[in-house]
Amino acid sequence: MAVNNVKTSKAINLICKVGVDNDGKDILKSQRFSKIKVSATDEELYELATEVDNLLAGEMKQVVKEEKGYLLG
Repeated sequence: MAVNNVKTSKAINLICKVGVDNDGKDILKSQRFSKIKVSATDEELYELATEVDNLLAGEMKQVVKEEKGYLLG
């Protein structure tokens, strides 16, 4: 039986280094961006993340993709 994955929402979390603490460990901040088109490809999401990172003061460490949806059988 074929199963269809119906995506209902998509978001990304940008995790950026904003500094270093007294022990030399990175200080990280996370910023979540939602209301992204569910049809956006992984390449488009990464391009969006790099463009947003250029506007933020910090160094992008990680991009986390979030997808929600349901399966139809």
